[in-house]
Amino acid sequence: MIRSRDGVLHLGPQDEGLELDHDAFATADWEPGHRYELVAGRLAVTPAPNLPNARVERWFDELLLLHARAHPEQVAAVFAKARIITRALGATTDVEPDVTLYRAFPADTRHARWQDTAPFLVVEVLSESDPAKDLVRNRQIYGMVPSIEEYWIIDPRAEPAPSMLVLARAPDGGWLERPVPPGGTYRTDLLPDLEVDLSRIFSPP
Repeated sequence: MIRSRDGVLHLGPQDEGLELDHDAFATADWEPGHRYELVAGRLAVTPAPNLPNARVERWFDELLLLHARAHPEQVAAVFAKARIITRALGATTDVEPDVTLYRAFPADTRHARWQDTAPFLVVEVLSESDPAKDLVRNRQIYGMVPSIEEYWIIDPRAEPAPSMLVLARAPDGGWLERPVPPGGTYRTDLLPDLEVDLSRIFSPP
């Protein structure tokens, strides 16, 4: 960790686990090539996605953007690399889903804050270097955000095509698991006009 004359932190992967307040985290300068998140007040670092994972992220982003444009009554906004900020774990957590959907979004985005938004669906492409980040850590974090009704975890390693694990909100507030096999399709009541066809994941949506 290096602090500049103006007090800004310069952080890199060697600082993983560092305890930080949210203001310091939000204003830090970062060594490129990694993703930086804050989990219960401590810095979490993962490598930037490799090209195959980045391609899957882009496919879902484009698929859901097209759906949102055709059905604005279902989706108000779609963001790649949004922020979800919560104190549900006792200290500030600030994480970056791959794709995030919103039913409502602030009209004045010039002055909006991520803290003022409430996503209803998040998508993560399974981290090759740290699968537990998406399967365990984020399962807990997103489970503690009441507005999130579904959490999609895409596994691009599956053969012959990617698979998906859908975590859907249960009546008791926990998660119901809905696995989608490699190359399978998925439909959800949250987006009734959308079909996610995993066999087309490397084709234009």
